[in-house]
Amino acid sequence: MEGLHASKILQKSASCGLTNSWKALCEIKQKVEKNIIWLPREEKLSFWYNDWTKKDPLYKHLPSDVKPRDVLLRDVLEENSWQYEKIEDEIPYSVKNIVDQQHLILLLGVPEKVIWTTNSTGVFSVASAWNCLRQRKNQLSIFTKIWNKHVPLKMAFMSWTGLMDRVPTDEKIAKIGYNRYAICYCCYPHSIELKTAEHLFCSGSFAQVVWKRFAGPCGILMDGMQLMQVVHNWWNHKTTNIIASFMVKLLLALIIWKLWRSRCAYRYENGTPLVCRSESLISNKLSNLTGQKFGKVKLKTSWNQIQKMLDQRIRFKTYRLVKWVKPPISFAKLNSDGSCVEGNCSMGGVIRYDPGNFILAYSSFTGTDTKNSATPWRIAQEIEEIKKLVHEENVGAQHCFK
Repeated sequence: MEGLHASKILQKSASCGLTNSWKALCEIKQKVEKNIIWLPREEKLSFWYNDWTKKDPLYKHLPSDVKPRDVLLRDVLEENSWQYEKIEDEIPYSVKNIVDQQHLILLLGVPEKVIWTTNSTGVFSVASAWNCLRQRKNQLSIFTKIWNKHVPLKMAFMSWTGLMDRVPTDEKIAKIGYNRYAICYCCYPHSIELKTAEHLFCSGSFAQVVWKRFAGPCGILMDGMQLMQVVHNWWNHKTTNIIASFMVKLLLALIIWKLWRSRCAYRYENGTPLVCRSESLISNKLSNLTGQKFGKVKLKTSWNQIQKMLDQRIRFKTYRLVKWVKPPISFAKLNSDGSCVEGNCSMGGVIRYDPGNFILAYSSFTGTDTKNSATPWRIAQEIEEIKKLVHEENVGAQHCFK
């Protein structure tokens, strides 16, 4: 389609397309047209079908059954005057009003410019077009919580694929025509039925035992629930302290990861899955990740010791470094503050040069009032002090900001 003006593409209907590429262009033309603005330069724009007024193409302001004959903008605009008599179709007053508001100067030899409005730079990009045309599905909040910087990426990815039912279970493999004799390790006694992700991560015998080992001490119910319901309960469970909340969120990804590892170990390494071993590995990893998040917290690697932290009420003290920030070179800086204790209000401040050299300090008792009521008076006092300093030191104020 090299050499074909974009306005011609937008005028075509889907029925005239022969190739799949042309049909796809015709299907998205309405969405694309809304995000294109043409800046008239070379006089080759369409009067009706290009958005040169920034108020949609003019044909959209006509009745839906009216299809005006295409005419170039240069044929209508002559010497900065609109020649409506050269347009064969009748022009409504609303269209004339839009056109009369435009003040254009067409330049010969200068190509017209296209503005792609979905991009802040005005330049077309595939990424911006994709975000404009694609149909987004409703995003579930449960999936946004899976990706946590404190959870190893492989575990977060495994949780996501498990919840989305994208893991290569026996059922998935059988659908592509590859059937193999498989024994389910997570059922007692073992069965040869094709297992799903729901069975592997939730309803299976082994999965149920592992989940209950951790769900019980956390106070989370999961009897008779499906995987998505279990995950929802874990994410919305209220804990007594911030460490317990962090550990509960981690346990979800750690348990799903360990269930998948147990399945793969049994399938490919002839390993026997053991609940006690799974509990030990999950607890050890949970202790390490929690220690990385809360450096001063020392946790045991045993689950019986870790679960004691879930019921404790912990208070954290936060510290913030307070320091004087130097002003730019050749500037002075005023720092002021006030306080009000039991109705007795006072104020004070200090002025220093950019190296930190002392210039002036002041303090004053503002009387008996509230802090908010004393604020305007305090500001007035500080301004008077600044005026006095400027007069005595013979300096000028370039900029004043709070």
